[in-house]
Amino acid sequence: MERPGLTPLVPYDGERLTLKGGASLTFLGPAEDIPADRINDRSLITLFQTGSASVLLMGDAEEPAEQSLMRHHPGLRCDILKVGHHGSDTSSSPAFLSALGAQTAIISCGTDNDYGHPAEQTLTNLTLAGVRDIRMTAESGTVALPLIAYKENAV
Repeated sequence: MERPGLTPLVPYDGERLTLKGGASLTFLGPAEDIPADRINDRSLITLFQTGSASVLLMGDAEEPAEQSLMRHHPGLRCDILKVGHHGSDTSSSPAFLSALGAQTAIISCGTDNDYGHPAEQTLTNLTLAGVRDIRMTAESGTVALPLIAYKENAV
């Protein structure tokens, strides 16, 4: 961004990009009620949608961002959750997970990381919220899930 002539584009809450094949990416956060000094909670939060699934990508967001997201998008649900803040105990609150109804969770964290991610409490919260499939990059490397994009008039 320091190169001359580059101007950052900051998406607004609710801005939607429609991709080829009918999939979309909607920006849901951070909302303006998150203070600028809460760096993790100012992560971009996006919802990727296809005709077959919705994936909520939480960045490094923690519980204050989760609460803000639910205030601004009270009916938000997803099939797949990319867990916030690497599965830290500061993210993935029980109320948030229950509201989303996700069946699959992906936790991006390194093997034997210094932070102990994911936290046991996060794994417990996911299980209690009914998440049936929990995948961690520390265990399986890159996580790839097949998603089928919706194409209007597709055969």
